[in-house]
Amino acid sequence: MTVRTAERAPATPAAPEPEGLPLTAAQAGMWFAQALDPDSPAQNTAECIEIHGPVDPALFARALRRTADEAEALCVRLGG
Repeated sequence: MTVRTAERAPATPAAPEPEGLPLTAAQAGMWFAQALDPDSPAQNTAECIEIHGPVDPALFARALRRTADEAEALCVRLGG
């Protein structure tokens, strides 16, 4: 007698295959939360920094470009 079992779809989406180190439990939780509800703003983060004092605009612009180049997942909105 052969017993057949039905294949089931996974209850949650599969995490991406790691290219380097495996995700921590916190990182995996964030990934799954976003994957389960991609339209939710709950995983969005923002930061506002006020700079008091003189700023060299050219040096600041270079620093921002370097930061964006080195952190491809970083999305920055600057306002005045």
